[in-house]
Amino acid sequence: MIRPLLALLVATVALWTWNASLETSADARRTERNRVARLLTDDERDALQIAAVIVEARGSSWLYGSVRGEWRCLDLHQAPVDRAALQSLVDKLTRAEGLRRSEDPNEAASFGIATTDGVRVAFAGPRVLDDPGRDVQIAFDIGYSVTGREAAFVRILGRRAVWEIDSDPRVELEFTDDRPPLLAKGVVPAHWAGFEGGLARLFVDRPDGGYELAKRRLDVTPEQLRQGSRPWTWIVDPGENESEANVRAQALSLFVQRLPYRTVLDPARRAEFELGRPRATVTLVGTKEASLQLVLGANAGGEFAVWNTDTACLYALSAEVADLLVPDRSDFALEDTENPYDAYLRASGPRNF
Repeated sequence: MIRPLLALLVATVALWTWNASLETSADARRTERNRVARLLTDDERDALQIAAVIVEARGSSWLYGSVRGEWRCLDLHQAPVDRAALQSLVDKLTRAEGLRRSEDPNEAASFGIATTDGVRVAFAGPRVLDDPGRDVQIAFDIGYSVTGREAAFVRILGRRAVWEIDSDPRVELEFTDDRPPLLAKGVVPAHWAGFEGGLARLFVDRPDGGYELAKRRLDVTPEQLRQGSRPWTWIVDPGENESEANVRAQALSLFVQRLPYRTVLDPARRAEFELGRPRATVTLVGTKEASLQLVLGANAGGEFAVWNTDTACLYALSAEVADLLVPDRSDFALEDTENPYDAYLRASGPRNF
């Protein structure tokens, strides 16, 4: 009788030990999932040599890389990239912290991973153009944004864990059928050297005559500044016949710094828009004497395009934007207080110039 009881006791102890082990293992997994950790280790991040970025979404793929020191979209006529957005995307993915939400591949789709709505971002090395595998060093599948806060679900390609990270890369990855993500928001990129310190002069040359707008410093007191007075004004054709410009001059100077476009066109279409005989040319000069020209043309179908001589890119414009880019000299008369640029400036949001 003692021997069967002993055997039962041993079996019970073994079963209890096994259950305790399972509970401890489950507790460890729960603890691991609920512990904030870095998506990449310091060693993984330090090992990256990011020479290019590849974005894949909805059946399309875009390659971004450096061309003569400037980041461009190599799959869209080398259109300039929004430097701040690109840097933000890289930082969000390489410096992310978060929680492991799942290790089960069958649950990935519920987080928006590897679905038709998902986005893949890959960081590639210097052999991106020569290597059949594009020298991809690491890739991230980006799932759904987390409702109500700045967060998103992410999985590193080749790994099981789905993470909820403390930032949302989708903010930088918005795109349309006409424009891939990460492009500069305006015809003139925000990082153009002439914008450092603000514009100093604009020259508008039209077939019916041209004019100059020049920013002139004013002596204002600290009290006037506190009351909203500007320390400068804009002058039309400075010199013997100069006149002070109305609010449109300041609005135009901001408008050209955010000049909206529809899409980037093949530069081979320049002749189609008769840029050799342009409708108008706008020259921008910064306070540090950096300058560029925006050459405006139109084709036989009534479409408008502008050529940026600094970036060597051709952009499609709406008819209204084309008209606002090259106003008539008489539009700056002081008695005319209408501001047709206001809607565009409000839509583009605040910018520091």
